Amino acid sequence: MAVAEHLGISRDAAAMRVARDASGVSAPDDQGKGGDLMPRTTTPISKLPSGKYRVRFRDGDGRQRKATFATRREALAFLESTKVAVRQGTYVSADRGRQKLSAFIDEWVAVQD
Repeated sequence: MAVAEHLGISRDAAAMRVARDASGVSAPDDQGKGGDLMPRTTTPISKLPSGKYRVRFRDGDGRQRKATFATRREALAFLESTKVAVRQGTYVSADRGRQKLSAFIDEWVAVQD
């Protein structure tokens, strides 16, 4: 008996369930809430036309972020380490240290004296 028939769902739904289970992201509860970083309706890692892999995740503030990697292995490693950091509250966004070039120049000029 096919998996879809056994579960009483369509073939497409069964294929999506298998793909999600392989991704390692936990399933949400019955109300559609929960999950680790992204809703289960999306796959957190996707292959781009360039051959690179994009990881989508939610940061500690709940904002959706994305990062791109050369290999799927790198993307998976990043996703797993990010999940742990978000859960532990140690995640720091790469945007956190950003500043405008004009502000940087002003600081640099001030210390050149």
